[in-house]
Amino acid sequence: MPENSSWQVVYEHLVLVESHWTAQVQNQQQRNGAILTVTGFLLGFSGFTGAVEFQGQWHEPAAQWFAFGLLALASAVVLGVASMWPSIRITEHRWLQAGDTCRLGTENPDDAYEELAKRLVKAAENDEHRRTLIRRRDFMSSEIFLTIVGLVASGISIGLVLASP
Repeated sequence: MPENSSWQVVYEHLVLVESHWTAQVQNQQQRNGAILTVTGFLLGFSGFTGAVEFQGQWHEPAAQWFAFGLLALASAVVLGVASMWPSIRITEHRWLQAGDTCRLGTENPDDAYEELAKRLVKAAENDEHRRTLIRRRDFMSSEIFLTIVGLVASGISIGLVLASP
């Protein structure tokens, strides 16, 4: 069994790093989708409940707290949708070009692996995965914060309704 060249090992590890970043973005999108679904259900349930409970009585403090809670939940949904906006171009690997795999079978595949590794590093420096992860994390944090604010405001509204004679 032939021993792997050092450039082949470097290249294979760089490919693993790239697939890790891609998996991170996909996992984050799944988590964000779950948070967005829960926030959407809360908004829908709260909106229906408020429409039934506060018909024409929006000047009362309980109704105003409730409206504030709905506004916070609606803002959380908007942030959730914004964080799901695709910002990574779906393309073939920019660092892998036609004919590269054929060159690996030549008499000196180490040169081909070296070139592929250098291209992969250069592509990673310009990659959008890291920026997308950070942007989505910021949106998700704001979305969770606004969801909590909406739930607290709705809770205050329910407390005021229950405390009223």
